[in-house]
Amino acid sequence: MAVARKPLKAKKGKNPDSIPATIQFVKDRITNGETGVIERWKQKYSTFPRSLRAALEQEGITF
Repeated sequence: MAVARKPLKAKKGKNPDSIPATIQFVKDRITNGETGVIERWKQKYSTFPRSLRAALEQEGITF
């Protein structure tokens, strides 16, 4: 009797396709004059994925 295995789930924050969209979202919010975008993001999600943090720093957005 063979046991069927479930496919592996991607780890949280490991979806490279969502990084450009997230960067654009953050940049749009900052461009519109919203303050505290990064702080609200930290409160909601508690941490930034390393890949997202690196991409934001390349765009000149630091926190």
